[in-house]
Amino acid sequence: MSRLGLSRPMALMLFTVFLDLLGIGLIFPIGPFYASAFGASAFDVGLLFTMFSVAQFLTIPILGALSDRYGRRPVLLIGIAGEVVGYIVFGVATSLTMLYLSRLIAGASSGNIGAAQAYIADISTPRERTHSFGLLGAAVSVGFLFGPALGGFLGAYDLRLPAYAAAVLVAINWITVFVWLPEVLSVELRSTRPLTAGLNPFGVLAGLLRRPLLRAPLTATFLCNFAFSGYLTSFALFTSARFGWGPQQVAIVLIIQSIMSIAIQTLGVRYLSTLLPDTSILVLGIGANLLGFLVIAFAPDPLILYIVSAPLQATGSALWRPSLSSLITKLVSGNEQGLANGGSQASSALATIIGPMGAGVLFEQVGTTAPFLAGAGLFALAALTIALAVRIQSGLRRSRIDVAPAIRSR
Repeated sequence: MSRLGLSRPMALMLFTVFLDLLGIGLIFPIGPFYASAFGASAFDVGLLFTMFSVAQFLTIPILGALSDRYGRRPVLLIGIAGEVVGYIVFGVATSLTMLYLSRLIAGASSGNIGAAQAYIADISTPRERTHSFGLLGAAVSVGFLFGPALGGFLGAYDLRLPAYAAAVLVAINWITVFVWLPEVLSVELRSTRPLTAGLNPFGVLAGLLRRPLLRAPLTATFLCNFAFSGYLTSFALFTSARFGWGPQQVAIVLIIQSIMSIAIQTLGVRYLSTLLPDTSILVLGIGANLLGFLVIAFAPDPLILYIVSAPLQATGSALWRPSLSSLITKLVSGNEQGLANGGSQASSALATIIGPMGAGVLFEQVGTTAPFLAGAGLFALAALTIALAVRIQSGLRRSRIDVAPAIRSR
């Protein structure tokens, strides 16, 4: 752990996020089949996943604001407990309505990711923060890498089994947080802002966007996640239409991408963060994804997707995600970390709701390459937004050092 620069609270927080995402990943491969057993149509299945994102979008800013007011630990415990309930309801469901209810509960509870990010910002010094968020991204990637694989294996025996397994894992997660994870936000640093200010996610985003320094990072957050969620939705459809691929070939590319992303977020981001400011790492990552999208759209041979596209996609998301998160935390005070991270995650969740629908419309109405060309355009717009903001706003150029001090808990 020392080689990775991990304190005990950081290691526990990463373990918490890993178990959380492992639980979410368990449901992904069996969700459509389980819903179909209750007579769900393709639209119903899509709605099942959309409802999770909508509930998450609505609660992320609220839970982030609560964590600024009452501390990170209580919000994490409440959110994790809610996820346990959501998975149990999913497992015992006897109708499609109960499945919808389970996804609403799980989505609303998973909004505690804003509190998790705020916790990491609290215990990291400004110079460590980009690396810390890289490790957080790696924990997320590992959870999503192994979660679906385990879910598919368990689902082969019983479609309810992954839900029960997720409930057990998340229950273990709750015990871990309750027993070992310390509170790091002291009473004197807690926010006194009225909680009603966090009830409207659009209002939270609008309030944050009124701050000049946050405008460009939050806009880039939305644009990048919009483009990337469209890629995740369209990639299998595109490769099936152009190259006749099936689930196995798509899975191999995504596994390669995930493994490379984990390695870059764990080791590469730490090295780059000692050399470059967040804004430069961010633009490099966006550029890699832009090139990756163009490679997909114009690939003459499927081998290109393995050896060129997958590395570019892995590098891109591994760089822009942690650098964006780190940058935003450096532009707000210590008692606004939950609010800022909640707003950032709300922007990401909103993009994840709209992005897949936009990509689907482009794929069907314009052409198979349209989602990737449009995504490349969105990444170009995100890079331009950041580059212009850095040129105009001196605060973004100084963001590497002019930030609120971290709360140390070693």
